[in-house]
Amino acid sequence: MMRKLTRVLLPTLVVFCAAVSTASAATVTKTFTGSVIGGPFAGTVGTGSLGFDDVDVAALGAGLQSLTPGSAPAGFSVSLTIFGQTFTELDDVDFNIAPSIRFVDGVLTGLDFLIDSSVTSITQSGVAQISIFGNFVPSTQPNIDFNIVVEAIPTVPEPGTIALFGLGLVGLVAGRRRIR
Repeated sequence: MMRKLTRVLLPTLVVFCAAVSTASAATVTKTFTGSVIGGPFAGTVGTGSLGFDDVDVAALGAGLQSLTPGSAPAGFSVSLTIFGQTFTELDDVDFNIAPSIRFVDGVLTGLDFLIDSSVTSITQSGVAQISIFGNFVPSTQPNIDFNIVVEAIPTVPEPGTIALFGLGLVGLVAGRRRIR
């Protein structure tokens, strides 16, 4: 009886295992380089990578689609190294709904990634936000280039400037009194 059961179950188990192994996913990794455009940090270069599971992309279907950490947690990753500091998808302002990787008909076309100093510590002084909101030419190339936007912290007037402004007001008031 046991031999008969083994002869029936063993081929079934082998077929089942083969079917499961063909559906296994492969993680796709793309590297990117970006340069800061404009402002006091213009020309600073950042590098990074993004990863996703090809099975998740295939499941998206046709047209413009996005993957986020919440929709594809298994193979999803984003990292950016800039100013000597590395940021990951966990550092994004809206983690779980962002960052997002965009595809058109299964081909990678864009990345949205935002780091804000009010949420994540940024060691570079004077930086308020680092963002990548980029579309790029659909490409099967391993490397992608696009722009990085770095928003500087607004400068606050120094005490000397405020003192000069105050002296100017005092002078105006004094001049006005003299005229009367």
